[in-house]
Amino acid sequence: MLTTTFLAGVVAAALSWPLGGLALVTNSLAPFILAAALNVVVATALFVVLIRSKVVYVRRHR
Repeated sequence: MLTTTFLAGVVAAALSWPLGGLALVTNSLAPFILAAALNVVVATALFVVLIRSKVVYVRRHR
């Protein structure tokens, strides 16, 4: 979860460097990290809900 948040937040902000320079990167860093963290939390919660319900069948090997 931390890797995904880092890649979607910090790296995405750094990739905007050619468009707006350091000002764009520093101003977009916090919103990108926040959005990425929220996305990871929501996706994880949805995954857990779907696995615990019988909507999605997961075959577990023994």
